[in-house]
Amino acid sequence: MASRVCWLIYLTIVMSTGSKVKASFSNEGTEFYVGFMDNDYGDGRDMYLYMTTGSNTPAEVTVTAPKQDTNFRKTAQIARGQSVRVSIPANFKATGSRVENKGIHVMSTQPISLYGLNQEQGSGDAFTAIPVTGLGSRYSAITWSNQGQILVVSTQDRTEVTIKLPGRPNNAVTFNGVAHTGYAEFTVTMSRYQTLHLQSDDLTTTQIVANSAIAVFSGSKKVQIEGTMTSDHLVQQLTPYDAWGKEFLISAPPNSQKYKMKIMSQDRHPNIGRVYISGEAASGTFVTEFYTPVRDYTSAVLRRVWSDSPIQVALFTQSMDSSSNMIDASMIIVPPVYQYRSRYTFTTLGQTAAEMSSHMTIYVANVTTNAGTLRMDGQPMNMSFTRISSTNYYVGTMPVSPGAHEIYSTDPLTNFYGLMSGFHASSNGNYYVTYPAGMNVAKNTLGCSPFVGQNIVAGNQVDEDCDGRVDEEIKNNIDDDGDGKIDEDLSLPPRANGNWGPWGSWEACSVTCENGTKSRRRQCNNPEPTNGGLTCPTDIQGDTDTVPCSLQRCPECDPAAAVSCITKPNTVCSANRFCECGPGYRDTTGLGHCVKRKIGDTCILSTDCNTVVGYSRCVEGRCVCSVGYKPGPDNTACVQLTVGDACTSTDQCDVVMDHVTCGTGNTCQCNLGYIATSGQSQCRKRVVGDSCSTDGDCSTAVTGTTCSTSTRRCTCAIGYRPSTDSTSCLAPIRGDPCNVTEDCPTCEVGNADTTNDTVCRTNTRKRCSDDGHCTAGSTLSFECHPYLKVCDCPLGFHSVQEEYCVKLKIGSITCYRAADCREAVQHSTCTENGCECIEGYHPSADMTVCTEEYMYQVPVIPVVSASVSVVVWGILAGAAVYVRNRRKRTPAAQDNHFTVSEPTPETAALDRHAPYTSLSVEAVDFQSGAASNETDGFAPYVEMTSPQYVNAHINFIDTSDSIL
Repeated sequence: MASRVCWLIYLTIVMSTGSKVKASFSNEGTEFYVGFMDNDYGDGRDMYLYMTTGSNTPAEVTVTAPKQDTNFRKTAQIARGQSVRVSIPANFKATGSRVENKGIHVMSTQPISLYGLNQEQGSGDAFTAIPVTGLGSRYSAITWSNQGQILVVSTQDRTEVTIKLPGRPNNAVTFNGVAHTGYAEFTVTMSRYQTLHLQSDDLTTTQIVANSAIAVFSGSKKVQIEGTMTSDHLVQQLTPYDAWGKEFLISAPPNSQKYKMKIMSQDRHPNIGRVYISGEAASGTFVTEFYTPVRDYTSAVLRRVWSDSPIQVALFTQSMDSSSNMIDASMIIVPPVYQYRSRYTFTTLGQTAAEMSSHMTIYVANVTTNAGTLRMDGQPMNMSFTRISSTNYYVGTMPVSPGAHEIYSTDPLTNFYGLMSGFHASSNGNYYVTYPAGMNVAKNTLGCSPFVGQNIVAGNQVDEDCDGRVDEEIKNNIDDDGDGKIDEDLSLPPRANGNWGPWGSWEACSVTCENGTKSRRRQCNNPEPTNGGLTCPTDIQGDTDTVPCSLQRCPECDPAAAVSCITKPNTVCSANRFCECGPGYRDTTGLGHCVKRKIGDTCILSTDCNTVVGYSRCVEGRCVCSVGYKPGPDNTACVQLTVGDACTSTDQCDVVMDHVTCGTGNTCQCNLGYIATSGQSQCRKRVVGDSCSTDGDCSTAVTGTTCSTSTRRCTCAIGYRPSTDSTSCLAPIRGDPCNVTEDCPTCEVGNADTTNDTVCRTNTRKRCSDDGHCTAGSTLSFECHPYLKVCDCPLGFHSVQEEYCVKLKIGSITCYRAADCREAVQHSTCTENGCECIEGYHPSADMTVCTEEYMYQVPVIPVVSASVSVVVWGILAGAAVYVRNRRKRTPAAQDNHFTVSEPTPETAALDRHAPYTSLSVEAVDFQSGAASNETDGFAPYVEMTSPQYVNAHINFIDTSDSIL
């Protein structure tokens, strides 16, 4: 096979004179229920729905699958003469013998013709969809002799479908685990949009009966029809019993070499009717067990088939068997002659000439009379015809271009039938499809209504003269059917395209002064479009012709009235009583319709511009933006130039921005070391982290930075970190983030640990296994905690900024237990205030020793002096001396104390022999306060503490130098 993909499409048309059926009971409709049967040799290809319309109003089409996928919804708008293709997911194919939710619902606002294509690699066939107006409740299936399939689509909830098998040995159906054979019947209850799919071998004459309207499809999964080279999918949508007929015209689909025919009746009993085939035995063929034996024909054989009772006829093309027979298997349900139409709107199953080569074969009765009435897309169909033997029908073929088409007869009583066929060839496999271009689906159960000679409705599909035909007369006061009656069973009138009637008179001008419009109108009634005719041709005018009308200008204001131009914004009343544009505005119509001037508008003075457009001026008669500004998007404002805007000189940039020049490419650019702000309106100095192109972009702004080649951002040199505001680079300190030890040049030896951490650490809290790990390279007293296994200060010490350990003192707030304090200072404990001496002990001056309190006191002596001086010597430095009033209930309120200091060289000479003694002289003013008012005076006494009691001497001296 050649690798080129193409479609070979044929439309076979059979013509006769006679019945005309109303379009509402045809293949054209506004609501459809369809589905797709199983197709073997699948490679997961989507199916397609093709659609077109003959409506002059565009059709709005919606395709859904409400039970299969609530999210599946496709819409399309179809204009007359347009073909639209909608893809259907491959998983919407029905499978096995089961009930599924794979019904597809198609809704349209205008009548459309709908076609389905079920394709897989090297296997495909197509069907013509029947709208709900043509559906019924009783059907019989036709399949090939093997891999037969039936698909039922429910249109209503609680639909009961009964399957009646034909009784052949090879047609067993297993459904819900039960094998049904012979003449078995079983019933399935279905909901709306559900599908019933059945598979077996030959399911021909299987009856499908329901209690409401259903859509039924039949065919075969993938079969080989006598050929030896290929096998293909077969499918057709069936017509209900009440749309069957008694007369059929048979011919080979275009390009097929051999074809086969199956004929079936609606009843199983023998001799129910006789089937006649032109050119065969005059006695005819009896229909037994529903259908006749399969008939084989070559492409040259043309037949007329008729019967005593309604029958259904199907054709099957033979599979490819040689290079001379390149057509694959396909299936077509042949409509009866009385279901032919005088007009079809159809589409090929290809969208371009590369996809499809199309032909049309036409069968026409009384070729001399009727052939000249045929039109394709409005043009005469000039073609030759061959007569079908023993009939009054003729056959002709002509090419058809891809896409949507209309074929019709100018005589509404000349009906014909079109058969579409297409050949898809590719290196991945071929397939051949056949399907009706269209048909009527009139119900033969409507009966007849005796002619009464009045109130006849044209095209109502009622046999009003009881002659077995419907709508066979034209309203022309002539007996068209030769039955002696006139206009008794009317067809629709002949097709006519619409044409415009004459123009009406001009209407009055829309205004009484100044400028307005006037119109005249016409109607599409010369003639009106009828019976599918095209609407009136589209031109510039359409149905309304509108032209301007100009009258004199109307006075509109009074200069003496300040508000007389209030209805015309931005105007002032001139002396000639017209509202004219104010400063900064211009008149667009000459009638006072004033709009703000824009950049580029004409001007005389700069005030014409900058009154309404800031930062603008008038230059050479045009409004332009001032230096440093540019026009906004709609030219109604001047906006500041920003970094990156076009310029011709630095003056244009630095008039509104700092640190900027007109640089490379004639654009405003930030100076070296500067970067644009987020709004590009200014340039700021670069900081660490800003984007950059060169090292100079960074180092010019921040000393010690470079432009990282990986991130293209300003980065501090190795070993440095950005400041908080990123304006400088600082040397790292302990605790800063790092990746390697070299990032921490200020860390002391032994203190940096990056093995498991990413920060410079001191010995404190560093992980360890022994004391040596903590003191390596350091003279500080760290040790490895025996349980926590981290470096910590030893007992009696605490950490200073986690850098080194110092011994605890009295008053140190860093203690966690009494042992910490006792280890550092004897007679101390740990409180919430830190280390403190225990009761009975006082801290030394340097807070490193707790000493026992020693008390030395003098007798109680009443003293009336307001103050005394205390002189102490012979006491070690650091001893605390307390002077108290024994008479007070709360002596602490008037206590005073001082601490003995180190001896000076002068005082130390007074007592050289007392080791560690102090000869310091201290004076303390003891303010008696309220005690001076007490008649019993006060009794001063002294308490002192000293680690060593040595020659303590205390003198109390009052202010008058009297020694107590």
